[in-house]
Amino acid sequence: MDHDDLNPWWQVDLQAVYRISRVQIVGRSDCCAERLNDFAIEMYVEDPAVTVRILPWLCHFYKGVFRPTTQDIKCDSVVSGRFVRLSRKNIRHPGQLFTLCEVSVYGPDTYAVDTGRNLALRKPAKASSTYTASYQIWASNVVDGSPSGNFNDLTCHSGENGDLNPWWQVDLQAVYRISRVQIVGRSDCCATEWLHDFSIEMYVEDPAVSVSIQPWLCHFYKGVFKPTTQDIKCDSVVAGRFVRLSRNNTRDPEKTLQLCEVSVYGPETYAYFRKTNLSLTDVIVTTLPLGILHCSVICTTNPLCMAVKVVSDGTPACQLVYRSVHRARETALTLSNFFVPTFSQLDV
Repeated sequence: MDHDDLNPWWQVDLQAVYRISRVQIVGRSDCCAERLNDFAIEMYVEDPAVTVRILPWLCHFYKGVFRPTTQDIKCDSVVSGRFVRLSRKNIRHPGQLFTLCEVSVYGPDTYAVDTGRNLALRKPAKASSTYTASYQIWASNVVDGSPSGNFNDLTCHSGENGDLNPWWQVDLQAVYRISRVQIVGRSDCCATEWLHDFSIEMYVEDPAVSVSIQPWLCHFYKGVFKPTTQDIKCDSVVAGRFVRLSRNNTRDPEKTLQLCEVSVYGPETYAYFRKTNLSLTDVIVTTLPLGILHCSVICTTNPLCMAVKVVSDGTPACQLVYRSVHRARETALTLSNFFVPTFSQLDV
């Protein structure tokens, strides 16, 4: 940093919104430890170098000289954002440099860190159709734990020829946050014909029963599925109970959907919503014509959502409380009987 910088800062763009729990910092160890002192670690959902009035989430304020020169700093509470900024007011010591050597950022649900537990293993599965040959190619084969892509091993599933909208789905038997799906297609033959251009979607209710329910898109896979085993990251963390893979088959109705194994992974499951009264500044309250389950999923997948409430007026509706990224109000808004999401790690 320059000697004349009165408000020195350094920041990193994580290139996605994450929940952050700790930051590891390395300062100078050869000399000059006093150059790193009395600084704030803050999170922003937009680039504060561009949107200068945006409000931050404070991870932690470090008071005093940074010693020892390598420290793991826990946030005062889990915060969310895309940009991590370290900053200091240099008014008292305008000639003092702000010096950093290394910064590492960690959180509970980055894509690199999930429980490693296959949430779909041996869970109930079904499909839009099943090929009526003598093969034992049930929908449940796809979650039996066998990684084989050989159709003759009887561990795969195939829809029926002529199925114009083939799908396969698994019931996780609870609502989970999902970050990636591992898929095994056929490896013996036919990979280019049977698995291509498909969607991976999450539902909070069974879409085979509630046909009008809207999905959360994990990822749309475009083209032929090669190699035949792939770990597919969701475009963003999604939530739901039912994972469905589907394809529109109108162009080639004789080439149905075939899968050999599907594994589902996510960072954590929902524990409960804690009822509380809130008095907050800089929040926005939005009302949606949705039931409490849908609203809860929306809230727990949006880092800006702070609480949810059921609206009792005879029709399904809820209120969501979002933290405003811009200064919305100076006085506190009192909210009664709202529910705040609380997370719990999976037992593995």
